Amino acid sequence: MKAVKVSGKGKELSLKPTSSSAGTTLMVVAGILHRPVSEKLSDQQVATRITAKLRKADKASKSQ
Repeated sequence: MKAVKVSGKGKELSLKPTSSSAGTTLMVVAGILHRPVSEKLSDQQVATRITAKLRKADKASKSQ
């Protein structure tokens, strides 16, 4: 899939191809995705971490 630039003028949208950019690696864009160098977690560990993250977010939202 090629990258496009979207621009609007009035009620019209224009799609123009952009120049291709250099590739990137998973390590650069991993974000919250699994990183190849991290340890593999069991399903229970994943569930526990997700639960803890959700509880922390819920607690933060209630304290405001």
